[in-house]
Amino acid sequence: MKNQTISFKVSFFTLLSLVFFGISTSNVQAQTDQDIYSIIDQVSATRIEQDITSLVNFGTRHTLSDTLSNKTGIGAARRWIKKVLKISLPIVAIVWKCFTKGIWSRKGPMVESLKTLIL
Repeated sequence: MKNQTISFKVSFFTLLSLVFFGISTSNVQAQTDQDIYSIIDQVSATRIEQDITSLVNFGTRHTLSDTLSNKTGIGAARRWIKKVLKISLPIVAIVWKCFTKGIWSRKGPMVESLKTLIL
């Protein structure tokens, strides 16, 4: 009889834990779904078009394009993207990661210093 009582208690607590965690998980899932829907509702065709137009206006944005200009090239595009991200995500740290990479250009193989944004 004692073994049956212990077995019942273990089964009961296992079932209770599963029910509790199942309810807890569904609440988290519901909140996550609401957050996702909120983000989706903020997507705007007009905003996407404006962002694409802004990027196009930087001209060529390939790896070897101008990195110093504030109006054209990959450097200007990177700085614009960082600025937009800082406005959109003010509490997120946005930093540059610098690295070098061997690349092939019309002039032949070369090593170039590159940057990428890390959120």
